[in-house]
Amino acid sequence: MFDEETWMKLRALHRQGWSISALAQEFNLNRRTVRRYVDAGETPTYPKRGCPADLTEAQAAYVVRRLATCDKLRATTLYREIKELGYEASYVSFARRVRLLRSTEDEIEPQVRFETDPELGYLPMDQEI
Repeated sequence: MFDEETWMKLRALHRQGWSISALAQEFNLNRRTVRRYVDAGETPTYPKRGCPADLTEAQAAYVVRRLATCDKLRATTLYREIKELGYEASYVSFARRVRLLRSTEDEIEPQVRFETDPELGYLPMDQEI
């Protein structure tokens, strides 16, 4: 997106007789973009994006209850179920919220591995770990 200064330069140069093609070449822009900026009455801006719908208290309680029952439950399954309760946001937004709700206490401890002698393929009995 351009700033107000670029928009003003485009409009001023166009009023001075510069063609749309010449402006596009000068500013390294598409001709349609230059045309849109020249015709705009004020600095063009992108519309504000709406925030994704957050889980209601009832929906959040449902998700927490389902995760407590089965912690390996997939987010896609939960998403299908929560849509029936009126959740309207996208799956990606929902999956992000589920990641935050999953309990991190139940994480599996990493497996401890012991080094072995590459030539023997095993740890000698007389050697302590």
